[in-house]
Amino acid sequence: MSVAGEAERFAQQAHQFAEAASGLDDLALLDPSLCRGWSRLDLVVHVRLGLEEMAAGLGVRADDAPDHDDVTYWSSFAADEQDPVPGLMWLRRTASAYARPTGATAHLRDAAERACPASALQDPRPVRFQGKVLSVTDFLRTWSVELALHLVQLDVGVVPSAAGLARRTLEALTGAPLPVRLTDHSALRVALGADPWPADEPGGGAYPLGL
Repeated sequence: MSVAGEAERFAQQAHQFAEAASGLDDLALLDPSLCRGWSRLDLVVHVRLGLEEMAAGLGVRADDAPDHDDVTYWSSFAADEQDPVPGLMWLRRTASAYARPTGATAHLRDAAERACPASALQDPRPVRFQGKVLSVTDFLRTWSVELALHLVQLDVGVVPSAAGLARRTLEALTGAPLPVRLTDHSALRVALGADPWPADEPGGGAYPLGL
């Protein structure tokens, strides 16, 4: 897919996540998400911060060749075995700064509105992000996948627009297919541990992923 096509897919997924989150009231945002240790509010704040980082990252271009693609970007974090608790507690403190949880969704919408035009910039040079260099298309794919997976974890029953891309990415990352008979959305729920692996389906040892 072209840079313009990837930018359009990213924008669609970003707006879809923001709209789904904006449909939740204060109490619903305080309910648990499918991401272990996170409320939906924590997840919204995480995505908002990510979109802000992503928009800034698009302004940092590199003249050297990419050293990661949209799959190895994710696998490069597998070796980083870190205690997740300090990060979870920091995110919880950040989320608690809002007077009401719905204040976070307003900031999320603002972040999406800034990130989407940045993704459409016609600069073909690779992006330098988090110590890695990716082509623009691969960089945008990583964000479409992240938003799709987080929309599943928001657990509001909305099928991510980039569900097919997210499924293919997880299968490439693990080297293991998800059940063919499952829809992309159902497959993502299984991959993330929200639903069990089908009892009559062989395989499944690579899932669920600890995302």
